[in-house]
Amino acid sequence: TLSHLELSVRHGVALVIGTTGFTAEDQKKLDAAAKKVAVVQSGNFSLGVNVLLGLSRKAAELLEGYDGELVEYHHNQKKDAPSGTALMLAKAVAAGKGLELEKAMVCGRQGQVGARRKDEIGVLAVRGGGIIGRHDVLFVTDHETITLSHAAHGREAFTTGVMKAVRFAAHAKPGQYDMLDVLGLK
Repeated sequence: TLSHLELSVRHGVALVIGTTGFTAEDQKKLDAAAKKVAVVQSGNFSLGVNVLLGLSRKAAELLEGYDGELVEYHHNQKKDAPSGTALMLAKAVAAGKGLELEKAMVCGRQGQVGARRKDEIGVLAVRGGGIIGRHDVLFVTDHETITLSHAAHGREAFTTGVMKAVRFAAHAKPGQYDMLDVLGLK
């Protein structure tokens, strides 16, 4: 991605990036490129996941006092945890609750962890078989649970969003964009 970034800037061609796991230094390079070309960056191009992202943020805003938790499921060969999509969703929940993700996120729990903090967002990663991807965002109180969920049944779930992002980027001014921009959900 970073080698293509240099070519993109040199030739004035927009970028659509689905790669995750960038270092802070790598992200600074992407941010700098966005001053010269359009950069659409997303951890997931599924239309359903991106609608879930917007719904999760809105639910977190509306459901004051509810605990926010995420469970993500992927195939047994996935190398990172939590997934880029889970991080996007956790960030949306944190934003909806007015929290900083870095301070609020707790990945998995083990041992004597004590009572759950009010400002905590739990993220659990499940790895097994050939699961393409599933994400459940839970909002829980003593009285009820609301679950927002998305499951990809095939990798084709991502192609429609990628094509929308490419068409958007081709006509966008230089800047940083994500799928919420592409879908007009911001």
